[in-house]
Amino acid sequence: MLSSNPMRALCLLLPPVCVLTVVLGTTPAGAQVRRALVEPPDAKKEVAKVKVDLLKADPGLASCAPKRHQTQDGVDWMCKVGALRVAANAEVLDVETPLDKNKPLQRRARLVSLALDTADALAFFQPQGSSLEDLPKWKVASQGEACRAAQDLFAAIAQVPENKPVAGLLLDGFSEKDAPRLAGRGLKEVTCTCHERTLSLGRSGMLSDRDEAMARAQRAFYAVGCNLKTTGRESSLVTIKKDKTEVDLTPVGGKTRPADLDREDATRVAERRKVELNMCVESNARGPTAVEKMVRCACPLMERWRFPKREVEGTLSIQVVVAEKLAPVTLDINNKGVVEKCAP
Repeated sequence: MLSSNPMRALCLLLPPVCVLTVVLGTTPAGAQVRRALVEPPDAKKEVAKVKVDLLKADPGLASCAPKRHQTQDGVDWMCKVGALRVAANAEVLDVETPLDKNKPLQRRARLVSLALDTADALAFFQPQGSSLEDLPKWKVASQGEACRAAQDLFAAIAQVPENKPVAGLLLDGFSEKDAPRLAGRGLKEVTCTCHERTLSLGRSGMLSDRDEAMARAQRAFYAVGCNLKTTGRESSLVTIKKDKTEVDLTPVGGKTRPADLDREDATRVAERRKVELNMCVESNARGPTAVEKMVRCACPLMERWRFPKREVEGTLSIQVVVAEKLAPVTLDINNKGVVEKCAP
């Protein structure tokens, strides 16, 4: 006769299953998965302080006014994190006062730390039952706003002269009490980790790299110099300044796609198929004659290649290095992915 307790009956019949159930439990993988969407302590209070005019002045957050940033809906979570970002950036950067007495900088660091925590609240959120279709987009958009907050602080401190009291924060980070998420970590590391997390969230949610928020995260990753092993006041800060309107201020949900991402896609195709051109390179071939022979052989092959279609009109040019000792070949590709011209 079986026990009236289904779990006990299962253990009697199938002991291994019982052991696995006890060890693994019934909770989802990852202890941080949350069934309820709750903002961190202090976030609600800080977000409520943000003036509507600050939201309206930000191109990416104008649609959040007047009160979307104060709701508890996942679709509006970007507005909540964005409000923390603009509040942080509104703090005047005082570079002459040491951190222990520098109230504006302490507050800015706390707001950036809070923005990262608030974005994570949505990142770890998993609703009961089937997931919401647009949840990955909401997560990526919210994480992107937190990354912008960290990136703005990184750029601001990186431009502080090294003889100023707060310059060391660039590499040493803040204290645990001032900003837990920035404690003891270089600001570039914090920013790059955030951008990587944005991309990981999108890819795990099956978002295409062509999605606007994903494209912006990729551009920011390279603009900040996350692909470089340097720290401190590296030259990538010049790129941040130059590309600020493109990297930071594009509203989520737009239809544009940065041209350099189209170029990356096309270059990836060319690199994958370049092995087909090996027969066009003579060993020890050098000089103009060798280039001419290589082009006559390689161009007809490459003109058959097809590249990703683009949403914009015009020609995209990429260079293909067929042989290291010879000049590269330039391909002009139209928006339909067809090679229109091939020449050295």
